[in-house]
Amino acid sequence: MTQLTRYTPVNSLKPFKTAWCIQVRILHSWIHFTKGSGMSLEMILADEAGNKIQAGIKKEHISKFQRYVKKGDWKIIDDFSVNKATGQYRSTIHPYRINFHYSTVFSPSPSISNEVWLDLVDFTTILAGNLDQNKLVDVLGQLVNVGEAQTIDVQGKPTKKIDFQLRDTDDNRLPCSLWGKFADQISKVAQESLGSIVIVLVRWAKLGEWKDIRSISNAFDASDVLINPILTEVEDFRRMLPSDGLALTIMGPKPRFQPLKVREQRSLGLPLKTIAELKASYEVEKVKIFCTILQIDLDYSWYYYAHIKCNKKVVQSKKLLSSGAKKLFYRCEKCNAEVSAVEARYWLHLDVMDSTGESKLMLFDSFVEQIIGTPATELLEGTNEELDDPLPVPDIVKNIIGKTYQFVVLIEQDNISRGNDEYKVNEVLTSQNLNQADLKAEVDYPVDLSSMSSSDQVLMLTNSSDKDETINTSLSTPSSKRKEDGSDGSDQNSTSKKQCTGKQSDAKDNGVIGVDNSKKTDQPTDLNVDGAVDLDNPKEHDQPKFLHKLDEAGQEAITKVSEAEQKKVLLKKIKVEKIEGQKGAK
Repeated sequence: MTQLTRYTPVNSLKPFKTAWCIQVRILHSWIHFTKGSGMSLEMILADEAGNKIQAGIKKEHISKFQRYVKKGDWKIIDDFSVNKATGQYRSTIHPYRINFHYSTVFSPSPSISNEVWLDLVDFTTILAGNLDQNKLVDVLGQLVNVGEAQTIDVQGKPTKKIDFQLRDTDDNRLPCSLWGKFADQISKVAQESLGSIVIVLVRWAKLGEWKDIRSISNAFDASDVLINPILTEVEDFRRMLPSDGLALTIMGPKPRFQPLKVREQRSLGLPLKTIAELKASYEVEKVKIFCTILQIDLDYSWYYYAHIKCNKKVVQSKKLLSSGAKKLFYRCEKCNAEVSAVEARYWLHLDVMDSTGESKLMLFDSFVEQIIGTPATELLEGTNEELDDPLPVPDIVKNIIGKTYQFVVLIEQDNISRGNDEYKVNEVLTSQNLNQADLKAEVDYPVDLSSMSSSDQVLMLTNSSDKDETINTSLSTPSSKRKEDGSDGSDQNSTSKKQCTGKQSDAKDNGVIGVDNSKKTDQPTDLNVDGAVDLDNPKEHDQPKFLHKLDEAGQEAITKVSEAEQKKVLLKKIKVEKIEGQKGAK
């Protein structure tokens, strides 16, 4: 009996002396690093009553005591000091912590209990924000909606991160993020246990809050993650889960860009300008423009490499090793440090035009990926070396040539007074997929179609193939609008003419009247975002030069690629088709 009473309960430990003796179980241990104290070996101890306290061994004593520290073991520990517990991420509620000295003695102890003494916190308390964020908590939940693992730069080192949700027995959802080895652990479980019920216990989890969203994550290695642990609490939790059959699912990657409607709404107050107005502007501002991409300026590389942490360009350098060999490395232009965590990014310089003139635009990575849909890293297939010549532009990037987009463009002081004729793109709003109704919401030019005579001519821009000269069905006039109608008395036997029988109301709905596949014309056009003439704005684009420039751009694109590539180039030839009036030419 006297042997049992000589051990001091953990809750009774105080700083006034060092001659303490305790009998405790080691629940958890980890190596910890701090700027002020350096490295230490930390552990969480519990006595037979379940009272817990954090203890630490300084770097200089680790080699002596590390062999005695084994998770799950019971130990008798003599002669140590007790100090006030301070700082962030405290693993216990005990007001003090233990510091071991060189004279501290570890002795083996018989096992008293296999209990782990969980202090589970319910989700509603966490989500309500009623807890001290400096204290770590135990959380138990069902693993659902696992996201895609990411690699993020942390203090110059690439580190894995994974986001997921836990749900409780009341179907409350708690956002979670785990880093490092724990991210790998969850990612592996998600792949192997897809469609099954997975219970996750996160011990000593860190509380977090961002934009009023509360979540948990691991506090470095101070946390511990257990998957389907064999514990009474876990079995009770599993039985109380809702009987809805919800199992583990993999979430797709988070959308990198805001939805189109959000971007459109945010840009409503910006003025819409032509390229001529853009170049004549003398005010620092943001404006919207519609323009067609003529070519990619290949004087510049279409990609660059960036430091993941700083999100800034890196430059490749060489250093001489002691062996005489030269080692290539990257140096970040922002932090001026040697870095290894780099990835490829888009950086396009474009020649663009509308009916009023030409200009140059510069698009950074996120905007290019938005319209192409593929990250630059995938196109470069893991290449991360700076080459004497940049890699050829992939076909998927070339496909933007000839397409029309709506951009928000920055007019900066460099453009106004310092002779910079290249404008930065601040946002991509719409592309060729924009329908006619959306375009009219942005460009509203009233026109009275009833005033148009039957001999009025309009034009439509179509993409043609050198191989078959067939008109792209997505851009041509619907066949129902090109059927011959004998009631108008026109020549039905002409092989060089197509009769236009659509009524004026139909023309207004469809934006075009008819198509003649026979020849070019120098008639003025109005190019809309779908590649067709906009009847709502017949006078806006009155310069034949616009169409000629587009035709030249198509020819130039053809001559710059090999015969094997010609089949893949989107804009091989641009033909301007003449559409005759309702009665046709006589």
